[in-house]
Amino acid sequence: MTTLQLNTERKLLLGAIHLPSFLGAVDRSRFEAIQAYALRNARIFAEGGFDGVFLQDQTEGPSTAQSIAMLSALTRYVSSQVDSIALGSQMECDEAEPILAVAHASAASFVRIKAYVGTMIKDRGLVQGQCHTAYSYKKTQGIEALIFADIFDRCGVPLGDLSLVQAAKFALQKGVDGLVITGKDYEQTLEMLSEVKKAFPQAKAICGGSVTKQNIQEVFSIADGAIVSSSLKSDTDSESWSVEKIKDLVAHARR
Repeated sequence: MTTLQLNTERKLLLGAIHLPSFLGAVDRSRFEAIQAYALRNARIFAEGGFDGVFLQDQTEGPSTAQSIAMLSALTRYVSSQVDSIALGSQMECDEAEPILAVAHASAASFVRIKAYVGTMIKDRGLVQGQCHTAYSYKKTQGIEALIFADIFDRCGVPLGDLSLVQAAKFALQKGVDGLVITGKDYEQTLEMLSEVKKAFPQAKAICGGSVTKQNIQEVFSIADGAIVSSSLKSDTDSESWSVEKIKDLVAHARR
C-alpha cells in the first residue's frame, strides 16, 4: 500500500469516494457491487494523478459493527488492488475510535475526523470534539494512520466562542497531522486558511472544499493541500468520477 508523505514541499491532492449507505441487509452481491464501485473509482483517482483518496462511509447515525467491518474490508481490498495511490477512511458518524479502528484493521494511510475540537449543533443533534479520544486511542493502539481533522465544520453551528486559532492550537496539541479548513464559502475558506497559516506556519493546512481548476493555484498559494471530490464527478455517469477532470485539475495544480 502507498503511504501519504507529509514531510515534503509537494502540495497534496486528496479525493473522496462517497460510498453507498451500509444500512439494511448487505448480501454478498450488494457488497461485491460496492466493492467494484470503490475499486473502479480509486483507479480513476490514481490514474488522474492524485496523492490519496478517502473511502467515505455515508451511513447516517452512529457507527455499527457492520459499518466498521464493511469499511475495513473495502479499504483493505482496494488497497490490495491499487498500489499507486494512498488510501484513507472517513465515516459520517464523526466518531474517532471507529474510524481509527478501521484504519488499523485495513492499514489505511490516513483518516479524516470532522468533529475534532469544540462542540457544535448539527442536524443529528449535539456533536462534541473527539480530539482527546482520538489522541489517546491512536497512541495506546499503536495506530500509524495520519489524522486529518476539521477545525471548523460548515455543516454545523459552533457553540461557545472558541476562535479558529485556538481550535487549531488544541488540534495540534492533540496529535493532528493536517488541519482541514472549510468555510461557508470560498472567500471565507481562504481567509480562514490564511489566519491559521499565519498563526502556525509549520502546520499542514488542507483546504476542505470549494476547489476547482480555476482557483487551485490561489488555494495552493496558501494551503498545503486540498480535498476535491464533487466537482470532479463524471457528467455522464453518476456513479463515477471523471479521469479527464482529475487530470485537468492536477495539471493546473502542478504548474
